[in-house]
Amino acid sequence: MACVIVSDPSTWVCETPKLTEDDAEDLLIKLYGFKATSVEKMSSDRDKVCHVKVDSSHDNPHVDNVCSHGYILKVVNSLDTQSGIVGNTVVHCILMHILGSNKTYI
Repeated sequence: MACVIVSDPSTWVCETPKLTEDDAEDLLIKLYGFKATSVEKMSSDRDKVCHVKVDSSHDNPHVDNVCSHGYILKVVNSLDTQSGIVGNTVVHCILMHILGSNKTYI
């Protein structure tokens, strides 16, 4: 999604990124070696977020066992990165704290 940030957050103009179910499935295969068995879009203000479940057989050397609960696939708004917004790093740190882990996952 693209956000044009003005001084007052109430005047921000946002456009959600384009991500189809097929796009999400392609990203899972190309980036993570996972074949999607289900893709469910989730609500998000600035990004595209999907809850995905994947086949237990995969091509990811970093994963021993696939999580039966699935994964979250988040496509980040490129304008957030360009503008220096660090929200995704904050979200990552919060999730790691909640999960009780200091490990970084791909």
